[in-house]
Amino acid sequence: MSDAATDTASPTGLALPEAPTTIGSPLPGADGPAAPPLQIDVEPAALRVWHNTAMRFQVLPRPGEAARWQRFVWHFEDGSQPVAGDSVLHLFAESVTDRHISLEAFERSGARIVVSKRLPIERLLVTPVDGPALTEQALPKARAGRLLLVGQGQAPQLPPLFAAVADAGVVAVVAVGAADWAETVRSAAERGLPRAAVLALDDAVDAPGGGPDGVAAGGVTGATTAQARPALLRVLRAAEGAVATLPDSGALVIADIAIVPFDSRPWTVTEPALAALRRDLRLAAAWPALVVLGPRPLAALIDGEAVADRAYRVYEHALRERAVAMVSTASGVAYDGRYGGLAAVGVGKARPDGCARLAGSDRCQPGTATLLEVHEGGARAFHLRAPDFESWLDGDDLPTSVGRYRRDLRPAGR
Repeated sequence: MSDAATDTASPTGLALPEAPTTIGSPLPGADGPAAPPLQIDVEPAALRVWHNTAMRFQVLPRPGEAARWQRFVWHFEDGSQPVAGDSVLHLFAESVTDRHISLEAFERSGARIVVSKRLPIERLLVTPVDGPALTEQALPKARAGRLLLVGQGQAPQLPPLFAAVADAGVVAVVAVGAADWAETVRSAAERGLPRAAVLALDDAVDAPGGGPDGVAAGGVTGATTAQARPALLRVLRAAEGAVATLPDSGALVIADIAIVPFDSRPWTVTEPALAALRRDLRLAAAWPALVVLGPRPLAALIDGEAVADRAYRVYEHALRERAVAMVSTASGVAYDGRYGGLAAVGVGKARPDGCARLAGSDRCQPGTATLLEVHEGGARAFHLRAPDFESWLDGDDLPTSVGRYRRDLRPAGR
């Protein structure tokens, strides 16, 4: 994966670049037989603001597997040299934001994996000066059309979700996942959101090597060959919000939103596919709100994830045509931030598979659906929290940085 190599590889024995992504196996669960092979314990739990902070790091292998590992190398991402050992001390100089560290672990068999850990900066207590703090969340009034992206879940979750966003300005629902899930969403939307269009996004990515079997990096099964692969984005129902297809293009227009699908399911993206993306982006640039929608992210959101092939070229083309946001779905985690000059949004699942965990985080996300508002000036995302979908992820649920992503710290209701 030509351009993705800079996002996934880290040289052995050298300090990792700023905000590295990770390699190795995904981390599907918090405990039990599906627990990750290694966890990182840190003390104290947070960095002090504008103070030097001494921290102790210890690697915790899965129970009964300590003999599997030969050595561990720690990378502190602050310009210092790597340090070897299963328990180490490190002093971080005056911190003003979260940090990331990485652990390079070598098995006796010769294999190697890298896991990461986010070190949060302490959150200082804020006391309102004009009364008690508000504890209830309410969606702000829509300033533009909104897309509701719903990853794989169960049918009973859909009525409360659609009820929660009934007055939220949803112009289209995007069902993310297998064909049967898309049909379930379409059927429920007939009653719950009758005026919204319904789209289906098939995001089953290929396994390494492009074969039809096996599990791809990120934990998603690649179930079809390129020849038999279903369409990436399909219109299931246009409803009252008519869906227009741009001539000789895979791009769709709903209200003022142009959606350009980018098929990052294959392990390798061909030059004709990139040429088609450039053409679609140029056509869609005539609309004020342009979104690029695809399975794999531009940079890893979870440990061990394979990112979109030619990721940086995709980013450059989207930036040149003034795209508002890049939306990815295959990671199975919810996140929104910035990737360089673009908003980047990761879509979770209504019912996660195991522990949906961002890279560097120990926190498992609940089920979510993402409400995305895009307009000419930018984008804002609300990752609505199951089961009632009346509140959304915020604060410690969405760290200020994940790998190459940086989150906008302004309130979600801006």
